Amino acid sequence: MTTEWVSTTGRPMSRLSRRIWGGIGQRILDSGALDGTLYKPGQSADETARLSEYDLRWAYYLNDALYGRLYRAGLHAYDMPVDWNPIPAVVAFYVANTLSGALTVQATNDPDNTDALAAAVTQVWRWSNFPALRRVLTRTAAVLGDVFVKVAERRPETDGPVTGVYLQDIAPSTVRWWDADERDFLTGIRIDTPRQTSVFKGDARRHTLVEVWRKRWADGFAGARFYESPVGKLQNDDDATGAVAELAFDDLGYDFIPVVWARTDTPWRHLVAQIDRYNSLAWQAGRLNRPLAVVNANDHAADGRPLGVPQGTAAGLEALYTEAGDGVMGVVEMPGTATISWAGNAIDYGALNTRMDAIRQGVIDGLPEYRVATFFSTTQTATETLELLLSHAGQRVLDLRDDLGRALARAQMMALSIAQIANLDPDMFGPEVLGTYDDSRTEHVFTDRPVFTKSDTKRAQEAAAHIDNGVALGGAYRLAGYPEPAVVVALQADEVREGITQ
Repeated sequence: MTTEWVSTTGRPMSRLSRRIWGGIGQRILDSGALDGTLYKPGQSADETARLSEYDLRWAYYLNDALYGRLYRAGLHAYDMPVDWNPIPAVVAFYVANTLSGALTVQATNDPDNTDALAAAVTQVWRWSNFPALRRVLTRTAAVLGDVFVKVAERRPETDGPVTGVYLQDIAPSTVRWWDADERDFLTGIRIDTPRQTSVFKGDARRHTLVEVWRKRWADGFAGARFYESPVGKLQNDDDATGAVAELAFDDLGYDFIPVVWARTDTPWRHLVAQIDRYNSLAWQAGRLNRPLAVVNANDHAADGRPLGVPQGTAAGLEALYTEAGDGVMGVVEMPGTATISWAGNAIDYGALNTRMDAIRQGVIDGLPEYRVATFFSTTQTATETLELLLSHAGQRVLDLRDDLGRALARAQMMALSIAQIANLDPDMFGPEVLGTYDDSRTEHVFTDRPVFTKSDTKRAQEAAAHIDNGVALGGAYRLAGYPEPAVVVALQADEVREGITQ
């Protein structure tokens, strides 16, 4: 099926036979307070100089001049170094354990259809560069809490048939708004993609490609409309006359918005205030914990009265003041017969350190995944405590896995439907092979799998303990967490042994 792009004047736009579904384009960086923040069209300079919630979350994860960014954005009282930030380790923990490893597709309504569905989904994964995609989706979910997955068609540069269907992550910062029904299925979405080259005209100019999908527009149109918004202009996406192109569901052959939204939980976000407090105290302690000098003016005036310490002008004092060893000691060079001596240390560092340790421990207690991710750098942990921590951290991974798994399954069902409409490889994607979305045969999930895999030694020890307690070999293998093939072999051994016993 070839879909023709049509401008608002009714003229076909053959250059766009290749569909430009959002998230494609060059991200533009603006100078200013937000080093590395996406340019946001329609915002004033003041608005651009403030961190959005997404920007704020990325700053904690990237941990690159964190408080410098917050300070320049007016969200922290001062720029200071970071002594401790557990967020990068927490996010890395989720990336390593949520969607990693082998994912197995399981048909939900037609178990006999599992093999065909798995083969078709695997092909979609190949087109999508899925190993990289799942890492990006997990990282985005663990940092931002919102994930958008889009299903796109791949076409050659010139007019031609669809050659593939792939899954594409959409940066949440480019999604200006979205609407969803009670199932969290999207009924409308707007994606703003900064670009330097026009998709429609091919000329080089900085602008924003605005892509708006609605199940039903006010004028009755159903589908997507595209706008090219100049820099600094807030695009009115309700104005159909301003669209440069549109694509109707009738032309696409389906009636769903090919974007899936998933909302996930990010428990670390609730502990940011304590992390900030810890780093503030650490910075203050570092500044206080250096030699403090006292200057005395051992001189008298002509009438015998003692002279005060020479003050000079502010500029003069600034020129005389120096710091040695990267600020470990401050020195003021005084004129005349002034002498310098060391002040006593009246700061209770013990109490300060105790307070910092309490704050840090409170954050760690609220992040079991951080404890698990940093086991190798901690002291020996009791088995019961370790199992409890693994359980808590594992449950958080399972929660995130469930959110992302359901979103991916829905996006994959969309991809299979679009592949069928495009008549891609009927032997793999054909309705007679897979079924269709309407007959529910393409519905599927990912089979359950443990978050943490036990070592062979640990499994063997547990199986032996169960056998000593009278459990049959097959049951012991299953309780010890052996993979299903090993359990089947053990069950067969039970049957043989049972036959011999009888």
